[in-house]
Amino acid sequence: MIKEPKSYDPKFHRQGIARQLLEQCLKHLKEHGIVGVHLITAGEGILPEFYEQYGFKKEEEVILMGKEF
Repeated sequence: MIKEPKSYDPKFHRQGIARQLLEQCLKHLKEHGIVGVHLITAGEGILPEFYEQYGFKKEEEVILMGKEF
């Protein structure tokens, strides 16, 4: 049986770690003259709303493609 990997350890959930990391990353990018950034996230759940709080918007012209073996 294959166990699905988790993207986080539940004992660290809801402590503001992702918020702190994202804020520091965005700050660092701005300080180095980066004018924009793109990210890929799940289309469902709380993640889109989390990123929208930081000004991220859904891109309509992007297609993510993948292949499973």
